[in-house]
Amino acid sequence: MTIGRARKIDIYFVLYLAALLFLLPDSKKDKNETNNEFQPTVLEQSFSLYLEKTSLLCTVSIDSNGINILSFDSVNTIFYTGNVRNIRMEFTVQDQKIGLTSVIDNGNYTGKFFKVIESKAENAAYFYWQPTFDEFSNKSYIVDVTAYAIDNQFNNEVKSRTKFSLNILFVRDIISSQGVLAENIIDSTSDAIGLTQFSESSIRPVELLAYSNIIESIAYENWSKQIFINGTLSRDVNRILPLKIIRTPENNGGTAEIIDLKSSAIVIGGRTPFSGNMKVELAMFRKYDGQKISAEFNVVAKPIKQPDFPSEMFPEMSYVIKPNLPLLSGLSTSAIIRDGMSERIVSDGFSDIVIKPDASDTGKIIVLERYINNNLRDKFNIIIKSIPEPKIIRIGSDGPNKVKLETRSFGLYKGKENLVQLLEIEGNAKYFQKFGALSSPSSEFEHSQFFEIVPKNPKEKFEFKVRCTDNYGKKSNYEVFSEGK
Repeated sequence: MTIGRARKIDIYFVLYLAALLFLLPDSKKDKNETNNEFQPTVLEQSFSLYLEKTSLLCTVSIDSNGINILSFDSVNTIFYTGNVRNIRMEFTVQDQKIGLTSVIDNGNYTGKFFKVIESKAENAAYFYWQPTFDEFSNKSYIVDVTAYAIDNQFNNEVKSRTKFSLNILFVRDIISSQGVLAENIIDSTSDAIGLTQFSESSIRPVELLAYSNIIESIAYENWSKQIFINGTLSRDVNRILPLKIIRTPENNGGTAEIIDLKSSAIVIGGRTPFSGNMKVELAMFRKYDGQKISAEFNVVAKPIKQPDFPSEMFPEMSYVIKPNLPLLSGLSTSAIIRDGMSERIVSDGFSDIVIKPDASDTGKIIVLERYINNNLRDKFNIIIKSIPEPKIIRIGSDGPNKVKLETRSFGLYKGKENLVQLLEIEGNAKYFQKFGALSSPSSEFEHSQFFEIVPKNPKEKFEFKVRCTDNYGKKSNYEVFSEGK
């Protein structure tokens, strides 16, 4: 069939125009609606999404051997900016042909055809897709990305949206002996793109794509990374070279090896160095022109912080334990508070744990255990002690026939401050509580109270011994006072 020059439309240009249309505003909104939306729009300018690509393309050919992937954009990066926290992203993928919609939200997701990995350290999310070839026809998906966050300045929720497309293009009789792409696009849909000629310059040379070039992992733990190829190994690659590894410092214990070969990806893995950095380079020769292509990345040992926790606890008091395990892609962490053989609290390992022992826990030793990839990393004992006895902190003259006494009590009793309820006095004395209870500025665990003691009989010698009793019935030691001494 002869095709006129006016109909020789580059399919990539058509896809580019289609992607731009997704970003155009809706012109049907009236001015009133625009004005009403002005205020939230201003706030949401502090939070924005940016795409690495507006369209991902998978080009496929069919021959007697079956389906061959000619080029494949497998990953898109969505970056976000702004003075925000608590970012949550939602991806809606719609099949344009049948209208079927898939929703992916809440954290790191893995599915059969789509996968999203969020990287808070890079302020980004990586969207991966795996095309399906159930029918030999062009196919398009629209990926609508909505992100929510809390604005740090105004402390309100803000939202940002963007979208991109996924496209599968079938072609036939693709590669001639001179490496020139030609002939027809196969399209059985009603909105067929048409017959298009391709030249060698229309398709990118085969490349290795590492995307993120830094892998952070914990010393001695296993790591892995996929290097993608915008083609297929069996058709486009002549020879894979041995990995080039540079360790800084030398002999830091890091290892790397090729652990799996996929049709359009190479999986590299190994052990994280105990310190420093390990640079890994993957190189190979492509068949088309014999050129060497390569990709490199760094494996960095990330230190583990010690957990932050009190070594002693008391009943009725609430405590915060910080396990301080890192949040890293490809690494599973957990923290467990163990009471004997039972798991009292199970955490993700990087979030705070709140624990409140009760009176029945008095005398127990509970254990904080930290796990990485389901292996016990370390453990720490925490003793739950009994509430201490109250104390008389100070007793002294406060004028003629007048004594001021200060007590110190500890902890909580039935959810309230455990206070001194009684002064037991032997001798010529009686007391009044002078001030209300005062919590120590440095701790909600300690409570101070003040009492005034005067003679029962002013004509007799002013002397006595005294002790205090708290809500638990615990008693302090006796203190003695004698006027003139």
